[in-house]
Amino acid sequence: MLPEDGPTTNPILALSRDHARGARVGRHVHSRAQLIFLLTGAMRIGLDDRVFSVPPGQAAFLPGGVPHAADYTERSAVRVAYLDPAAFPDLPRETAVLPLGGLLRELVLRAIALDPVAPWNAADARAMQVLADEICRARDLAPGLALGRDPRLRRVTEALVADPADRRSLPDWAATAAVAERTLARLFLRETGLSFARWRTRLQIARARESLAAGRPVTQIAYDLGYASPSAFTAMFTRETGQPPHLSRATLPGAEDGSPSFSLPEIPRG
Repeated sequence: MLPEDGPTTNPILALSRDHARGARVGRHVHSRAQLIFLLTGAMRIGLDDRVFSVPPGQAAFLPGGVPHAADYTERSAVRVAYLDPAAFPDLPRETAVLPLGGLLRELVLRAIALDPVAPWNAADARAMQVLADEICRARDLAPGLALGRDPRLRRVTEALVADPADRRSLPDWAATAAVAERTLARLFLRETGLSFARWRTRLQIARARESLAAGRPVTQIAYDLGYASPSAFTAMFTRETGQPPHLSRATLPGAEDGSPSFSLPEIPRG
C-alpha cells in the first residue's frame, strides 16, 4: 500500500521517515504529487531519464504518476507531503528541485502534526493552501543530470553514476559501448545537452557536494572520485564552482541552521 492510500480524506498527507545509509526505495509511482526533503542526510532520486541529488536545504517535487526510485547515500531523516492534484490544480506539472525556505519547511512539519483522519479546521486548511502555493511559486534550482535514452549512451551514463571515480576516456567508453567515438560524443550532446567531459564534471561536483554536506574530508572526497591528489580535485572544483571545497562547505544553503545543503552548479553546455 502506498503512503497516500492510508487513512486520510484530506488533500494533503504528510509523514516522517528515517532511512539508513545505503537504503534504496525501488522504482514506484504515487497517484498524488509528492514534496520530499531531508532534515539530515543525502538523497538521490532517479527518474527514467535523469538523476538528481536532494540534500538538506532543498526539496524534490514530483507530480503524481512519475515513476522514480530513491537512494539514501547517508543516514537520512525524511519529511514528505503527498498532495492531491485535484485539490491543488496549479501544482507544477514537471519534476523539480526547489529551495526549502523556512516557511515551506514549517508548513510541512505542521502538516505532519495534523491528525490524518480528522477533517481540517479553517486555520489548518488555510495553512495547507499556503503550502501548495509555496510549491507553486518556488523556482526550479537544478534540472538534474540527464542520462539519455539511447541504450548505448545509457550504458555509459549509468556506469558513471554507479562509479563516478571511473576515469576511462571517451574512446575507452566508446569501445565499451560498442559505438564509434564520434557517435558517442554526438549522443552526449544531443541527449544530455552536455559534452562527455562536462557531463562527467557535473556528476563529480554533485557527488563532491553530497560528500561535503556529509562532512567528509576533502582528501577522502578527492580519492573517492578517482583524482590522483587532493590538489587536482580542489583545482577542478574551484575552477568550476568559483570556490574551493572547504569554503563551499561553509556556505552551503542551510548551513546557518546546521543542515548543510547544495545545488548542482550551473555548468556551461557544450
